[in-house]
Amino acid sequence: METKIIELIGPGPHILWGLPIVQDIFFTGISTGAFVLAALVYGFNNKRLAPLGRLALIVSLVSLLAALLNLIADLHQPGRFASLFWRMHATSPMTWGLFLLNAFLLLLAVQLFFVLRADFSDQTRSDGDDRVVRLLALIGLPLALLVHAYSGYILGVVKAIPLWHSPILPLVFLAAALVSGLALMILLAGLLLRNQQGDLPGDLLNALAVLLAWAIAANLVLRLFWYTIGMAYSTAPAREAALLLFGPSFSAATIVEITIGLVVPLIVMSLAPLRRIRPLFFGAALAATVGVWFFRWQLVMAGQLLPKTGAGFSHYEPSFWGSTGIMHVLGNFAFWILLMIVLTWILPWQEPQSSHDHALRTKGA
Repeated sequence: METKIIELIGPGPHILWGLPIVQDIFFTGISTGAFVLAALVYGFNNKRLAPLGRLALIVSLVSLLAALLNLIADLHQPGRFASLFWRMHATSPMTWGLFLLNAFLLLLAVQLFFVLRADFSDQTRSDGDDRVVRLLALIGLPLALLVHAYSGYILGVVKAIPLWHSPILPLVFLAAALVSGLALMILLAGLLLRNQQGDLPGDLLNALAVLLAWAIAANLVLRLFWYTIGMAYSTAPAREAALLLFGPSFSAATIVEITIGLVVPLIVMSLAPLRRIRPLFFGAALAATVGVWFFRWQLVMAGQLLPKTGAGFSHYEPSFWGSTGIMHVLGNFAFWILLMIVLTWILPWQEPQSSHDHALRTKGA
């Protein structure tokens, strides 16, 4: 006799963390990746990357502000945000994140002030300012890494979501943050760092490409560990959750995010002849940036599509309007673009000419 399971009462997908959380994690990663670049310039005196030092700080600050807006929007009642300051719990990752985010935001503002204040007084930066900037860069580097590792940690501690519950998730998040931050800085360098003849800084772009290739390689290795352990050696729910990425979400997770967003950019960034094809080079950087966003989407959403009751996987489509809809994502990106335009218009984001003459020697247009 044929038997079938008919589900008479099936609760719909309960998506607690939606698109605002995807946007928050994405922009926090951009902020971390951009600050790592700034730390290499101001903390470790990397001359090849010097033309992007100030711009990297501005990108890090703007991205962090855009990320924080998503956290407030996800509360649905923005006034609740203030309650985090007087309802703290020492063992809560959210409380840790509150201190980390505010400390990083303050450090970014102070460091940007010391980097730029000499320009507003028409003076060269003093040795004292240089020491402060270097100290803030060295302090800010582990702080920036902790800020984004916290994003992975706060997902990883959720036992009820098998796809998230992994100790390797903070490291995966950090690798993805470096990919998105470096890829975006490549795009901004190609857009803003042309000289009067229209030439691109070839040395600078090559240095960024090498860093991005290493970040992508680290990302792929960590993903390999994460996926294979989850599929082969974890609990049954965790195996089902991992297989979701390569089943119902195969096109987005495997084709768009891994192949186009990681493998193709890795090949382009690793081979100098391909890097010299500028449309391909910048297209690969754009693909890496978009691929990381898809990874954030896949992780946050797919993790919540494994129902606690019933069979199979749930289905979720975001609404167009509302605080958790597509318009929220577009508005958040519009805020980031607008704030970038305003700050790069007001602030002297370009290093003095002597700082990046060497970077413009190699023409790559």
